[in-house]
Amino acid sequence: MTYVDFKYTSLFWKLGYVEEITDMYVKKYSDSYYINIEAEKQEIDYQANIKPIKNIPTTLFEHKDFVVLECVNRLLEKGYTRKYLHLNGNTARTGKPDVIIYDKLGDPFCVIDCKRWGKDFKDGLVEIKKGKGVLFSYLKNNKETRNLCLYTSRLDGGLLEYKQAIISSSNIDQDIGIYFSGIFNDSIKPYQASLSLSEKEQESRFKRMELRGLKIQDINDFQIEEGMLIKYLGNSEKIKVPDNITNIGTGAFWNCTSLVSVEIPKVIRRIGGDAFYYCTNLKHVNIPISVEAIGNDPFAGCPLLKLTNHSPNFILEDGVLYNKTKTNIIHYPINKLSKTFVIPSEVTWIEKHAFYNCSNLTSITIPSSLICIENNVFAGCKNLKLINNSPNFILENGVLYNKEKTQLISLIDFGIENLVIPSSAKTIGKNAFWKCKNLKSLTIPDSVTRIGYNPFSGCNSLVLNNESPYFILEKGVLYNKEKTELIYCPNTRISESLTIPSSVKIIGRNSFSCCINLVNLVVPDKVSIIERGAFSGCKNLSSIIIPESVKSIGRWAFSYCESLKNIRLSENIKIEDYTFAESSVKITFVS
Repeated sequence: MTYVDFKYTSLFWKLGYVEEITDMYVKKYSDSYYINIEAEKQEIDYQANIKPIKNIPTTLFEHKDFVVLECVNRLLEKGYTRKYLHLNGNTARTGKPDVIIYDKLGDPFCVIDCKRWGKDFKDGLVEIKKGKGVLFSYLKNNKETRNLCLYTSRLDGGLLEYKQAIISSSNIDQDIGIYFSGIFNDSIKPYQASLSLSEKEQESRFKRMELRGLKIQDINDFQIEEGMLIKYLGNSEKIKVPDNITNIGTGAFWNCTSLVSVEIPKVIRRIGGDAFYYCTNLKHVNIPISVEAIGNDPFAGCPLLKLTNHSPNFILEDGVLYNKTKTNIIHYPINKLSKTFVIPSEVTWIEKHAFYNCSNLTSITIPSSLICIENNVFAGCKNLKLINNSPNFILENGVLYNKEKTQLISLIDFGIENLVIPSSAKTIGKNAFWKCKNLKSLTIPDSVTRIGYNPFSGCNSLVLNNESPYFILEKGVLYNKEKTELIYCPNTRISESLTIPSSVKIIGRNSFSCCINLVNLVVPDKVSIIERGAFSGCKNLSSIIIPESVKSIGRWAFSYCESLKNIRLSENIKIEDYTFAESSVKITFVS
């Protein structure tokens, strides 16, 4: 795999893994047990099962593989030992659950079937309600099994979340009762199932929240699903977030430019990443005492904002937001007048977007303690000089690398016009050249094997040169070596239109972003996915033909396409939120 979603390396960091050597992530648990992940090869070493079970998982290719990793990590952190956790690879072929928890007598306490978030988990619920699937097949041959569990998780906007659906085998002959709480909850100790929140109770809870919402003024301005605010649909200047929810979702108020003041009630537990992204007139937001978790800088791109914090889980110091131990920087305010900032010596991690668009800053000093810099951290800091004191990074000629110079993290000097990436580099990180508008020429060396998403988004003057055998540069457009994914099309290579090769199946994330020369386009009929942000900012795009082969279009794919007035789509297509944000397009669905 040459084109990698580096969200997965972010997951490793979120789970507490440490990159001991380049691309080798390790986490040590109790009883001297550890798990190794070799990111470049996408391989994982869980070590051997104690009982002789073959086909232990060894790869991290599919979303489900990462669900298994997150599930195992959660179990180990709860106090289960690896000795009693047995992992099965190739579950589709072997017909066994992904994880089996044995008790100390050797009997199965719980068997776990891990599913991809969303449709796969929902389909799994339908299956177990009918008494079917891998869990029931296992129970049939292992009557002593006490609990069956369907499990899923994801990293969304910088926050980990999971779902569990548990069935006790004790009364399964009378009724298949599903419970959505137990086993994985923080308060529950190992080998205590403590099942609660039945399906009826969960439905009743959501119904009560819905009924409470009917008493709230302007409730129709809020799209709410299962206790989470998904999207704000209104245009008010001053709002109070409804108190019939517990979570504010990723991008919930994205680009709500009407907002000036937001009051968050004391029932909110989580604020998702990018929640208030680009709310350019927002001046006041409070973080109430109830908030336990905050995702990737929810306040990035808010130039007028002043935060107040009442949560003990965070520190707000001179306008800068940290986690409660002050090891992570979450948000630095755009309107802070200081020209220089010395990152405190306690900080080990700078989170995504933390300094986004902080153009007032002319100097940031990185401490020796820093071990992790997420993507898009310094994007838009046009006047920045970085002073690096960390042995984990190298700053050379205006470019930031990891300590071995095998990963290019970010271009820091926005004045650079020509760049030849060094031959030591294997990886170009996510958003590495985000909106580097002065960059005119860049050479990818033959050493580069992986490129993160949005690598050159908004580089309107860029002409690429490619020497890597892992990619193909054809007429200035960058593809993976199989030419099944279009990674990046520079604006400089478009004269109103572009002929996309018939081999292309995926139009990559932000691949045409800010291509202002693009006027019309025909998408070939082998394309099945248009990823998020693919055509965002193509302000002169007025005509695009999308074939029935396209099954999904990602968030913001056609945002800010102000000239696009009409589009025809298959009625079976999946469209994510904000796909046509700030675009007054009429959509016609055809059968």
